[in-house]
Amino acid sequence: MFDNSMYFSGISDQTSTILKINNLEINNYILCTIHRDSNTDIALNLNSIFKALIYISENKKLKIVLPIHPRTKGKMEDLLESDLLLKIKSSTSILIIPPAGFLDIIALEKNAKIIISDSGGLQKESFFFQKPCIILREQTEWIEIVENGNALLAGSNYDKILDSFNKLVDKTNYSYPSFYGNGDAASFICGKILEDL
Repeated sequence: MFDNSMYFSGISDQTSTILKINNLEINNYILCTIHRDSNTDIALNLNSIFKALIYISENKKLKIVLPIHPRTKGKMEDLLESDLLLKIKSSTSILIIPPAGFLDIIALEKNAKIIISDSGGLQKESFFFQKPCIILREQTEWIEIVENGNALLAGSNYDKILDSFNKLVDKTNYSYPSFYGNGDAASFICGKILEDL
């Protein structure tokens, strides 16, 4: 996975125009993705997450970029409080965009200040690209990035999301141990196979 991210990162640098198209400044926006049914299909959770996003965008002066999952888009219309939905739709600091392709997501990850997500893949990729991550889940497969201080579990809890943001956004003493190798696992594996032929 690390090999893959590093390989496509170079291609993304050459081909993605998503930052330019959306007028995004490097290291001056938040990438957010929400798609898990535990967040999208429960009104209390969905409202809590979006209230936290509104607060962060308005009070921390950071644009939030949200490539919207089709299910999330539908659930927003169905489950969000009407005044909250109106506030989101009229917000100039929450940018809701269509689902982004892989190379564009990499560009958004690499250049964000912080990532807020319930995606298992984005959690790990945030570490690859050395970005702090607020995890909108109660648990994670990637315990090591939480234990190392690169990510925090917030679930859908409004206070936990804000507390996690405040802890991570200005932190400077991050470290990135080689939990996932050094990006040449494929070459190593191929070499071992060839040795045994």
